[in-house]
Amino acid sequence: MSEDLLDAKQKETHELPQMLNVLTILTFIVSGFYLMVSLYNLLTKSYQIEKANDKIEKLQQTGNDNFIIEGAIEALEMSTEYFTILNLVPIIIAILCITGALLMRKLKKNGYYVYILGCISEIVIPAIAIGGSVLGSMLLISSVFSILFIILYGVNLKHMR
Repeated sequence: MSEDLLDAKQKETHELPQMLNVLTILTFIVSGFYLMVSLYNLLTKSYQIEKANDKIEKLQQTGNDNFIIEGAIEALEMSTEYFTILNLVPIIIAILCITGALLMRKLKKNGYYVYILGCISEIVIPAIAIGGSVLGSMLLISSVFSILFIILYGVNLKHMR
């Protein structure tokens, strides 16, 4: 059966394409994980900040002026300074991505746009809040997967209405 006939058959029967099924399941797993971790971090904020401050102190005691250690100290300091935003933003993003994936499972095109909003927020909000620091760079590097998923979901737009 040709690919066009298969696409037409899926549209008629409103079947969820396998690739879209896999993508949404992965989105549920990853977004659910980020949601749980961020909620846990917010609930244990003082413990998390105390732990980061201990790490900063240990790194400073090494006496190395290594740029990697200095970058780690800067990232830890910024993670304590921006702790709340760094944990609230992933909750909002996870909710947007899960909502988008749920809509896409129902073959609704607007789910794709909700998902994109979540992914763009994941890139833009930390970049604005943190700027060009080491931590900001790490967050931008991790957004590569979001861009990949946007592309993969975009390939499946033809199955949605």
